Amino acid sequence: MEIVKSLFLSIWLLSFGTIGYLYFALIRKLPSGTAISSGVYARYTVFSPVWWIGLVLCLALGFGIVGRVHVKPIIWVALVVTELLPVGVLSLFLILLVKVKEAAR
Repeated sequence: MEIVKSLFLSIWLLSFGTIGYLYFALIRKLPSGTAISSGVYARYTVFSPVWWIGLVLCLALGFGIVGRVHVKPIIWVALVVTELLPVGVLSLFLILLVKVKEAAR
């Protein structure tokens, strides 16, 4: 169970870290109403060494925190509820990608 909690905390850290990273690197600098290509998101995430380093750091932090600190169950419930935001954003993004591919045919 400790491995599952560690992985969940790591994913939670990575998802909110990625949202913050994309906001400060991309979205904050653009004028309102500007569209961003999915390739730009890919370059800032899976093709970026900085993002992969962040993934490794989030995994290390997740395993380190869960291994050393006893976390109350209410904290895990709060993490699950707050993780719904990044999951919703990712789901919306993937649905939009599918719709764009269908429209391009």
